[in-house]
Amino acid sequence: MYSNQLGDDSFEICSLSARQYNEISGWDKSQSGVVTDEHHDGDRGFRFVFTEGGGSFGIYPGVQWACAERTYEYSLWIKQATADSCTMEVIWGATRNEVILGTHTPTTEWSNIIKDYTITGTGLMIYGNHLEFRVTCAAGGLANPVWIDDLSFLQPDLQ
Repeated sequence: MYSNQLGDDSFEICSLSARQYNEISGWDKSQSGVVTDEHHDGDRGFRFVFTEGGGSFGIYPGVQWACAERTYEYSLWIKQATADSCTMEVIWGATRNEVILGTHTPTTEWSNIIKDYTITGTGLMIYGNHLEFRVTCAAGGLANPVWIDDLSFLQPDLQ
């Protein structure tokens, strides 16, 4: 496989400069971010916390452009505090070309999500620009966070 396209994929550097954050609705900025209280590997993970009404939030790690007729693989570890309270969509692409790669419901234990996506069509660059993890929760507050850790986005070697 080629190298991971995401910088600081396990949040260990604790820098927000490698990512952009997009508040879609209801994000509690004072409680969300890189934390040490929950993590899958290493010393840090990313915690999403929403206002009491719930909401959505996007995290955009920098992803390179992609080539048509290639397969890419994303992987991450995810956990939520309250069973069946939140879902997460993994979205790839620029605004005009977004593709939902998958929708996942985290469990209350750390679980690994690994999924492949093959780009169809022709041309050198079909999708790219960002990989968004859009988390949506029915309830909010510090009692209902979602954590993610150990992100990767790879293009497997061509055989």
